[in-house]
Amino acid sequence: IFIDSVNFFELSDDLNNNALLIDLREYNEFQKYHIPSSVSIHQLATIPRNRRIIFICNYGNKAKEYASYYHQYYLEGGIYRYLEMSKKHHIF
Repeated sequence: IFIDSVNFFELSDDLNNNALLIDLREYNEFQKYHIPSSVSIHQLATIPRNRRIIFICNYGNKAKEYASYYHQYYLEGGIYRYLEMSKKHHIF
């Protein structure tokens, strides 16, 4: 089974290379805060199969399941790790 993660430092390279970041959280959570350039799964009619996709959720567990099912990637540690690393590295 293919399951691979992307970490905080790899994410910007992936996004620069046209990867699609799909946020799996509830839409109201997405509206409160989301990673720039990400899209909510609730905004998509289908999940594209022709490009690299990185799934994201709160902690990475749900995203890992989606990554396994779609043979794609997930953001390690979810949005909470992203926020923690963004603050630590002064990216906000």
